[in-house]
Amino acid sequence: MAKDFWRKGLMALALAGGAWLLLALLEALLTPLGLSAESGLLAERLALSLVWLTAAHLLNVLIGAFFWHGLVLRALGRTPPRLVEQLGNLLVMLLALAGIVGVVFEQPVTGLWATSGAIGIVVGLALRNLILDTFSGLAIHIEQPFRVGDWITCHTRFGTYFGRVLETNWRTTRLATNSRNVVVIPNSFLTSTIVTNTSMPDDVSGFEVKLVLDFSVPTERALRILGAATQQSVGPDGILAEPRPDIEVNATTPDGIEYKISYSIQADKVPPGRARSLLLRMVIAHLRNAGISLSYPRRDIFLARMPWRQRNWHYDKDQVRQLAQLPLFASLSNGELQQLATEMAVFPMQQGETVVSQGDVGDSMFVLAEGLLHVSVTREDGSQFQVAELGPGEFFGERSLLTGEPRSATVVCAVECVVCEITKDAVSSLLAENPALAQAFSRAVIAREMHNGQLASQLRQRELSDRIDAEAGQFARRLRQFFGLTKT
Repeated sequence: MAKDFWRKGLMALALAGGAWLLLALLEALLTPLGLSAESGLLAERLALSLVWLTAAHLLNVLIGAFFWHGLVLRALGRTPPRLVEQLGNLLVMLLALAGIVGVVFEQPVTGLWATSGAIGIVVGLALRNLILDTFSGLAIHIEQPFRVGDWITCHTRFGTYFGRVLETNWRTTRLATNSRNVVVIPNSFLTSTIVTNTSMPDDVSGFEVKLVLDFSVPTERALRILGAATQQSVGPDGILAEPRPDIEVNATTPDGIEYKISYSIQADKVPPGRARSLLLRMVIAHLRNAGISLSYPRRDIFLARMPWRQRNWHYDKDQVRQLAQLPLFASLSNGELQQLATEMAVFPMQQGETVVSQGDVGDSMFVLAEGLLHVSVTREDGSQFQVAELGPGEFFGERSLLTGEPRSATVVCAVECVVCEITKDAVSSLLAENPALAQAFSRAVIAREMHNGQLASQLRQRELSDRIDAEAGQFARRLRQFFGLTKT
């Protein structure tokens, strides 16, 4: 700031000195040049006018340095509005012009003000919208309802606009939207409408998402699923853990029950559009894996029994559909899936409850129907380290189910969950009827582990297939030994 002041100050002094030098030269050379009295007087007045203008410029520089960026800055604690400073500079220049007319050219100033006033009225009527925008911009600079970089929502009569403030000039305010466009809004619209500033009073911005689910979905179940999806959206590229996201029943509509998800982000670090997209992707994934679809207007006509739109893990038919989506059971027939679903246990678990503990002996696997699970392992010093997060439709414990291996990690419910357990007895009956499933299960387990370990991205397709076949053969031998099968 000091460097800029000295640069402007020296330039203004140079201009003023040049003007005085020009005036002195004219007075000294008036007679040698043979100029007439009238011509000489005009030249002197023009040179003196230049002195007045350069002096006004120097005064503006001094006012800006010592008043606006000195006294006003210390009093307000922030940089004064640029528009106010520019209006002050304009006032000084107008006074200088009045001095030139009255002092230099010795003309009555009152007539000038009267004439300029009449002209001002005519111009004001013609440019009333421009003048309104200018004074509205002045009000915005003084009150500062938002700053450059803030995320705001403008509720104008032409629509609602959301974006980050790029600039507020004399006439307009420019917003950068999530669609990478720039919206230019006249200042008069901003001062006559409602503006929501999501970047004040701090850099944490609050947002909300609303969606409607069918009346047939129990409220407790909907809140559990949406809560798990929201929890999975928390992270450095998503929403904030604090303030804690909130899910509530917002309203009832003709199409179903409306739920509202309230969350917060740091808009300077995570664009609102990206955070909203991540949250919606998680919500859709959790609802889809739970067998629930978003509600929509009822305009269907059925000539037979209307199909059941919402699936539930507690019903046998829905269990078969859900189990068929798991890669481990992709090779099972519909009858085998029905048999497995009949013997599968479905039960709720509370937040913080442990599903399995690392090192425990077990002979069952689990499928997460609804909720969110945290997977952690115990380090050598005894501390817990979270290694994964499981969402609806994901499963774990397949090695314990098929080979009897101890649990390799501790799995805890991050929120309220619905968990399905498939025991050794349920799989044993399937293998007894169809021993070829041993190889299919083994290949599915090894393929999943390789893909989760990112080995699949390092090998070509043929090499990966050979590697899976080799390790699946070893796994199948252990599986048959665990279930007491003979190779067929």
